[in-house]
Amino acid sequence: MQFGSAQPGTPGTGESTTISGRSFAAPLGLAAMLASSHAFAGVIVQNIAGTANSASGFFFGQSFTTPSSGGPWDDITFNFFTDVPPTTPEAVGTAFLLSQQYLGTPSNLSSSTPGFLASTGVTGGMHVFPTAVELNPGTQYFVYENAVSPSLTGGNMIPGGQLYSAFNASSDFAVGSISNNFTVPGTVVSGVPEPSALMVFITALLVLGSFGATAKRLTRRSLDISGDCSVTVRQARNEQVTTRRRRP
Repeated sequence: MQFGSAQPGTPGTGESTTISGRSFAAPLGLAAMLASSHAFAGVIVQNIAGTANSASGFFFGQSFTTPSSGGPWDDITFNFFTDVPPTTPEAVGTAFLLSQQYLGTPSNLSSSTPGFLASTGVTGGMHVFPTAVELNPGTQYFVYENAVSPSLTGGNMIPGGQLYSAFNASSDFAVGSISNNFTVPGTVVSGVPEPSALMVFITALLVLGSFGATAKRLTRRSLDISGDCSVTVRQARNEQVTTRRRRP
């Protein structure tokens, strides 16, 4: 009898049936894939529809609202743009990520600012926040820079977000009715599979368990058959020896 890539033992030799590890490759691979993170990198939220240029020499901030599903996200970055269409990232100074609106001065931004979540400098034209920083779905966030920006692009209105600007380091941020162009990429946090994926994972484990149980049954059956055959062979040999001895 064959099962997958099972190799039947030879009766009377004591060889047991073995099940090749290849039989388990598919369920093991599926289980490992689903047990790992369902992480993928992409843009969480952005505005790239603005076509106007702002004046230079201002301090800027920007609010945005994450999608209501698909997160949470980590590996967060943020940047403005200086051109149309928006392709050249722009970031200056230190960016402060907050969970609430800030209407103080750029010079007073710090880790003590109400709603402070994280801060970071500039890497490759963008603010790259620590991996441990996470954004939740359906939540409004605020990013403020503490350095003077060049001319940025934008000028359109977006739902759940607007720009903030200050004339100098000692003047308060003011709320604008429009938005700058910006982008917020990130990665879906690992270890949070969707319900449908979780069901597939459970099914894969059940299949794997079934394979294992079947392999054990086949092995035990092969051992029983081999044992019976061995006993039968020994009995036959003993009878032959006895018969020979009885002959005159």
